[in-house]
Amino acid sequence: MQHKLEKIASSNKSNAWLLRLEGEMTLSQAVEARDVFLKSLNGADHLVIDISKVAPVDLSFLQLLCSLHLTALKTGKTVRLGDEISTAVRDIVLSSGFSRTKACIDNSPSTGVQSGQSSGSVASGAGSDSNCFWIERLVV
Repeated sequence: MQHKLEKIASSNKSNAWLLRLEGEMTLSQAVEARDVFLKSLNGADHLVIDISKVAPVDLSFLQLLCSLHLTALKTGKTVRLGDEISTAVRDIVLSSGFSRTKACIDNSPSTGVQSGQSSGSVASGAGSDSNCFWIERLVV
């Protein structure tokens, strides 16, 4: 796994960063990827993740991305995927059932709680669709 974190100078959002990922993103890189994700999010208010050159990939990578997204929402930050998604990522999203037509969480700032839940667990099929990685461009 290779990564590079770059300040987005032309962004209209303050403290915006681009995290470019390349190479293998499988269980054997999970600890390193988690550490890179958390360090990158810690220093940014807005984080864009470029996964256009990620391959091979497995389910652990998708789980880490979802965890990062939830962490960002809980801390008032934003995370989104870059404009291009590698074929390897698209294939694992579709074959593993991660593609969705509804977000799994409620992004409502008033509650901070996931839709339909009193705490912590994910409510499948509920909430705002605007931020879910897998709805943005992967619905077939």
